Amino acid sequence: EILSLHDHTLFAQLLVSAAEIMDCAPTLLATLAEREIESTASPEILFRGNTLASKGIDYYLKLVASPWLDCLNSFLTLVSDSKTVHCELADSRLQVGDDVQKNANNLELILGRLMSGIFATKRECPRNIRLLFHRIQ
Repeated sequence: EILSLHDHTLFAQLLVSAAEIMDCAPTLLATLAEREIESTASPEILFRGNTLASKGIDYYLKLVASPWLDCLNSFLTLVSDSKTVHCELADSRLQVGDDVQKNANNLELILGRLMSGIFATKRECPRNIRLLFHRIQ
């Protein structure tokens, strides 16, 4: 690995900041995401948080969409809090005693709530974020 995890994160932040100044961040991030999707053999590992695309999108959301994300915070916290709700489906990442069907039901419930929250606040979502997600849809 050429860059450490910290350097990788910093590089993503600098790249996104420069692209935002040049008004091309959505295009850059969509291109990175599209390349990641095309080059990934297993969809289970897409956007795990350790790629340039996922780090860049994460930073861009914080940079541009923080007020909008704040209204979705309770849903995002629920999704990210693995101690509260288990929703892992990848066989290689399951813990002993995990029930895949229960995890799938948990994930479906959480995503349903998240989607409802997103659609209820769609007018507050920044235009560049909508453009980015429309392109990588």
